[in-house]
Amino acid sequence: MITSAAEVTGLDGITRALLERYLAALATDPRALHSRSRDIGSLSAFLDAIRRHEWGPSLPTTAAFYPDDFPKPDKRLPRGLAEQIMVQAEQPANLDRWNHPESRLVTLILMRCGSGTPARSDSTASSETATTHPTCTTPTGR
Repeated sequence: MITSAAEVTGLDGITRALLERYLAALATDPRALHSRSRDIGSLSAFLDAIRRHEWGPSLPTTAAFYPDDFPKPDKRLPRGLAEQIMVQAEQPANLDRWNHPESRLVTLILMRCGSGTPARSDSTASSETATTHPTCTTPTGR
């Protein structure tokens, strides 16, 4: 759990300070953010189960994790392509550069389904995109 051994002999030794030392050690862990979040969530669920089932009444109420304790995910990049990239990709000469006709066809389908439409922030983008690039819809309505 923690690289430097902590002297804990019972549940009453699991304090918020000990959990914060664990979080500090976990922050230097080279594993993926999701793995570290899962570790915190699992330990949090275990501590909650101890309280819920009254397995150890000596567990301090401060021995808990809070939403702020979980690592924050990195901000994701926008998924849309810039308009100048789409203009280049839609040119027939560039589409003809595909080695296989199947790849060209898939590219055309994806462009016509709107997966490559540029990301826009104005309110008219949806109607403008709908007239220039019809979008595919899925049964979930996305």
